[in-house]
Amino acid sequence: MPDRSKEVSPAVASLLQKDDDALFVELGNRLTALSSAPGFGGEFAPVMPQAFGPVDDLRKIGQKFWEKFNKQAYDLVCGTDESNAALRKQILDAFNAGENAVAAAIAATLASGAFALAPAVAAVIAALVIKLFFKPAHGAMCAVWKEKLPQNA
Repeated sequence: MPDRSKEVSPAVASLLQKDDDALFVELGNRLTALSSAPGFGGEFAPVMPQAFGPVDDLRKIGQKFWEKFNKQAYDLVCGTDESNAALRKQILDAFNAGENAVAAAIAATLASGAFALAPAVAAVIAALVIKLFFKPAHGAMCAVWKEKLPQNA
């Protein structure tokens, strides 16, 4: 996978300035845009020429996608599955450099072949992980996150 860190870091830094609600709207907007223009998803910070639906609908789309993907993101960052150990180590190594570095590492990993999320979507998912669960210590973040996982996941 080519190193796209110069592209990922500013993209997630911009997203981290938004609140949770705005991130769900952003996620819904990017997902909706992907359905009509798949090439759009290749950028971590795509230029959004318009909203692709009413804000309430975009928020619901973003929240539904997050609900479905939440467990996979948790397993990547906090899990113990050996198949993701190298990817998890890259993310954990970023904890020493702060939340933007962790978000960039998560976004890059989610956009890699292992997860194959569109970069436009991976960046927002990474920002949501940081906004909803980031703590200075990885263990504390994972404990809080685990408590918030749906019971049937």
